[in-house]
Amino acid sequence: MFSCGPFFLYRRANGSAVLNGEQVARDIIIPFRRLLDHGVRVVMELDGHNRHPMTALQIVINRKDINGKVWGSQQAINRLEALYPYTRWAAEFVLREDRLGSIEPRKYADFVVLDRDYLTVPEDQIGQIDPVLTVVGGKFVYTDPAFASSQGLPQMGYRGSRTAWPRGTPADREQSGGGGAE
Repeated sequence: MFSCGPFFLYRRANGSAVLNGEQVARDIIIPFRRLLDHGVRVVMELDGHNRHPMTALQIVINRKDINGKVWGSQQAINRLEALYPYTRWAAEFVLREDRLGSIEPRKYADFVVLDRDYLTVPEDQIGQIDPVLTVVGGKFVYTDPAFASSQGLPQMGYRGSRTAWPRGTPADREQSGGGGAE
């Protein structure tokens, strides 16, 4: 197994190009396609709480950095492949595949309901998808206020600002000062 941080490509691909040359950087930064093609199960890491998990999916699918530049399109994976690093393989990575990673008998009922269809939105909008309901262990832990009201559910979970979270949009560049260190 191998753990990759998609935000390295998103925020720091240019720095890697300076050190290694652009051709090398295009091929070595989070090389998902190569790893999968060689049978390696890859998981995605988000090493901070200020990262939107759907943006990581967008990055491994469209391979664009914060400035919209594509890095190593040959290393892109498709939407269905991108789900495994967050689900089944992530469960294996933390040695909990008997309880996590898929919806089936004798496993926790952990899932999210999203505000848009991940499989059909344009690739550049995947990072803008939001959860409206999160269930962990069969219990609601997050409900979007509007969704909760429309469904007669209690409002619960994180209520802070999400405006600083990278969403895979050009506005991210203005927030970060051009893609350098956070």
